This record gives sequence, structure tokens and C-alpha cells, in this order.
Amino acid sequence: MEFRFGGPINIEMASIPLIILEAWVGRPAYKTVVWDWNGTIVEDAWLFVELMNGYLKKQGLPSIDIASYRKNFCFPVIDYYRQLGFNITDKEFRDLGKQFISDYIQGCKRPKLYKGIVDLIRCNYDSGIVQCVLSAQRQDILRMLVAFYGLEKYFSAVIGLDNHYAYGKIDRAQDLSKKLDLDPNSTLMVGDTNHDKAVADSLGWSCVLLSTGHQSTDRLLATNASIADNPLQLKKYIYND
Repeated sequence: MEFRFGGPINIEMASIPLIILEAWVGRPAYKTVVWDWNGTIVEDAWLFVELMNGYLKKQGLPSIDIASYRKNFCFPVIDYYRQLGFNITDKEFRDLGKQFISDYIQGCKRPKLYKGIVDLIRCNYDSGIVQCVLSAQRQDILRMLVAFYGLEKYFSAVIGLDNHYAYGKIDRAQDLSKKLDLDPNSTLMVGDTNHDKAVADSLGWSCVLLSTGHQSTDRLLATNASIADNPLQLKKYIYND
């Protein structure tokens, strides 16, 4: 693989003995890393803005840009729709959710992964860190996308929701913790929203939030979580280097 943290080095990391790998990247500070998906591994906030502007136009509501999206996006997503001016009942939200997921599926393979994120995921895997994906994405779509980007082998569990309404994922996090018997003291949640911090807090996990995803840096700072601007900074939280 091409390992980018210190510049391009064409080395197959799986062939490096663990003791040498630890000397190179540092000893892992955590046994388990739980990753969010959208906005954390996949750079896709722009796609959500694009889709939302289509619905806003149909309703005669003002369009949004990426800055306003990141300033206001929240969970549960129905609250965000109402912030934007949608006067919708729960049933109307479910109908709109069905339309959104249909449109999203058509474009969900367009976004790219964040530069350097795959190298970090591979590094974690080769260092013996257990990795999982925990997302508010619908389960079948999430699994399809993890496979599409070629990341299946790196994750011990890929956990999404059984619906497409993105109400939240604390319950699923609790299920994951029980399933894998996760030690809160050695588990790190990596996400990009204040909801990811709430998930981590509910289970006593540590948390690092990436500032390049679906919420603005100011909103993330308000959670008192650690903040990383890129995979290189994130690596410094995962490893004692």
C-alpha cells in the first residue's frame, strides 16, 4: 500500500512485524475504534446539500449552501427539516424520507473517501485494532457502500439502522457494545457530529470529531470533544506517538 502520513512509502504494511509497525506509527492507545460513515470516512456533505436544495425548491423555500448546512444539520433529521421551513407531519416526513433515500441511492457512489482515511484504517487493521462502522445510514445501503469502497475486510461489524429516517444511533451503539463486549476505557468513537459525541458519552467511550464533515467546527467545539482536521491529526489520537 501507499502509506501517506509521512509521505508516499510503497510498502505492504501487512508484511511489517507488529513491533516494527509500533515503532513506526506508535503503540495504539485504543483496542477498538468505532467509525461513523457519512462525513467521517466519506466526503459527502455536498451531496446532502444538493439533494436538499431540490426539495427546498419544490416547496418554494430558500436554498442552502454547505456552510449553512454544516451550521444547522442535526439529529433527529426531522428537526432539521423543520428548521429549514418544512411544515410536515411525521407521516409527511416518512414520505419525504422515502423520496430522499431513493434519490440518495442514485448518487451515493459519487462521493470520494477523504484523502488519507483508507491508509489510517489499514494502519489500524494491521496494528490489531478492532474497527467497526456505526452509522445512521440504513443497514443494507451502508453494507453496500462499505463493499463498494473495498473496506469490508477492515471492519469487524458494520452497523446501520433498520430504517431510513435517521432518528439516531444510541440504541445501535449499545447493541454493538454488548455484541463485542467493548471496554469503554479502550474504545474510541470517531465521528463528525455532536450526535456522535452523544453516542460516545452514553457508553463512556472516548471521542474525536472530524471538522470536515456534516457539522461546523464551532458546533463540534461546543461538545468539548477532541477535534481533528484530517486523518494525520486523527492518527495522533489513536496512537501514542
